[in-house]
Amino acid sequence: MSNLIINKGSGKYTILSLGIALFLVMFFLTFVFLKDTSNVGNNIETVILVELENQHPSNITEIIESELTQIEGIDKIEIEFIDSKNAPSFFNKEIQKVLLNQNVFKNILKGTFFNKLTVQQKQSVSMVASKLGKHISGISLHENMSSSKTIQFNYAIISLPFLIICLGFCSIIIAGTIKSDLSLNQLEVKRSILAGMDPKVLYSGMYKQSFEYFSKSIVIAIILYISTFYLICHFLKLNFSELSVYIYLKPIFTSILIIAIGLYLITKFKVSRFLKSI
Repeated sequence: MSNLIINKGSGKYTILSLGIALFLVMFFLTFVFLKDTSNVGNNIETVILVELENQHPSNITEIIESELTQIEGIDKIEIEFIDSKNAPSFFNKEIQKVLLNQNVFKNILKGTFFNKLTVQQKQSVSMVASKLGKHISGISLHENMSSSKTIQFNYAIISLPFLIICLGFCSIIIAGTIKSDLSLNQLEVKRSILAGMDPKVLYSGMYKQSFEYFSKSIVIAIILYISTFYLICHFLKLNFSELSVYIYLKPIFTSILIIAIGLYLITKFKVSRFLKSI
């Protein structure tokens, strides 16, 4: 095996290229798997309105958030003073406008849980109001269908040009990578065979190199994938953990399977062609 000379080219380029290609496939497949989901975009969110006393600490939002996130099962809550951009959605637009103009929401905080609370959690929220009684006049809970905080994953989100560019870029990367790095140098193949190297050893060496590069590219692809969707969820104020079944498992494993099969078939074809040409 030590006598086999493989044209590795730029290994780092190969790994990075395959990683980007794999990421693009994962990104595309996410929308394919989510296009028919009915539960995404129809989440129940619980909103609390916290009426503050006139005298309250400047960091009251941090205090309330700290108390609420200590409740079992509550990991995240968004607390903010109400303005025209985040008025409670369970009021219609006209009522929101009137209430805002009359400054009814002064000294009222809006807290949003991105899920439906259990009875026990609701009781714990009420206990927080009692605990912070000197700063809070009361807390009211409201449940409504979340619309602005979620994404309807369907093909309408992705334009046809984006799909063409995405898949085209992916194909170019894979083709270029295989041509430059995942191929045996034909001259070295001839030299190896003339030196007594078994063609089967050449064959296995090709697969070993492909597998090594592909394994490392998977790590890059998963890091890019999770980072991208974490940023999407952050800016769109989605609950990242609620989508984990879809954005972790299905696209990742399906993409790895698709690319792995593709690399296997192409590698087999190229090695066979090289051996036949000798």
